[in-house]
Amino acid sequence: MWGGWMHGPGGWTAGMGLMMFLFWILIVAGIVFLVWFFTDLGRRRAQAPQAPPGPETALEVLRKRYARGEVSREQYQEMKRDLEG
Repeated sequence: MWGGWMHGPGGWTAGMGLMMFLFWILIVAGIVFLVWFFTDLGRRRAQAPQAPPGPETALEVLRKRYARGEVSREQYQEMKRDLEG
């Protein structure tokens, strides 16, 4: 009825070997899927648009102007005191 597959030499062993092979294929495929899913999800999160930064404060503008050399050190310190005071 079942032919030589189940009752021949190695009968149940051959069937169990096939089942074991399919089991491990499913396990490996599941791991590959999970790695892909979480790395893809991470990429989507990293590419998500972020909120635009708020307007610059006057002190930040002053720091940038000083860094570009638009104001001297004395002017920077005076303006900084005015802004902080």
